[in-house]
Amino acid sequence: MLYIQNLSFYTESNQPILRNVNLQLDRDEVVGLVGGSGSGKSTIFYSIFRNYFPARKGHIRGDIKGDVGRMQPVFQDAYSGFNPHWTILKSLLEPFVIRGVSLDQGKEKIFSLLDRISMSDMDISKFPSQFSGGQLQRFAIVRALLCEPDYLIMDEPVSGLDPLVREQVVFLILELKKIYKLGILFISHDLDVVRSICNRIYVLKEGEIVEEGKMEDIPGENSNPYTKELFDPWNYG
Repeated sequence: MLYIQNLSFYTESNQPILRNVNLQLDRDEVVGLVGGSGSGKSTIFYSIFRNYFPARKGHIRGDIKGDVGRMQPVFQDAYSGFNPHWTILKSLLEPFVIRGVSLDQGKEKIFSLLDRISMSDMDISKFPSQFSGGQLQRFAIVRALLCEPDYLIMDEPVSGLDPLVREQVVFLILELKKIYKLGILFISHDLDVVRSICNRIYVLKEGEIVEEGKMEDIPGENSNPYTKELFDPWNYG
């Protein structure tokens, strides 16, 4: 199990962006993190992977406990995660190079995953510019899986995709979660996708968690007014 405890983020001028955020993520579940624009969703993502973003300015307090070495990120902008001058194969092999693992082993593992994302051996010899955003996002998910994580932390992974492609990527996420018993933190503003994919949900407002619970129970009669407005603005304006 993965625990985020009392996570706070302050700007260099000591303005709070996150305040005492507590999250829990178990294996084989998809947990949603939702909130309006500027609520702090992406700051939680960057705070979790603080070692990935040493240049991000601010002060982080709090703890991440549990299987922290078993987490992998999936970014919103799949294009930025791939070197435009490298083939997809070279990018996918990079984790094996860093870990000193045989490249033949790496290729074997990559090839074993291609069918699951409806890609072929020929596709990975191409460059990122030759693919759509949805196709690159599939490759990004595969790259995260190559490190054999227990948890994926996904920041707006279907944002900007057209409805059909979004549906395909969501299906892939659910399929891989089932196969590998993954715990997934799904950070998104797309409430329709959140409703369809998540078991539990956390609602974030101005850097604080204002509600949490099972997806089918939110929003409920006793929900926070912000949650009601977020999920059903016409009825709770």
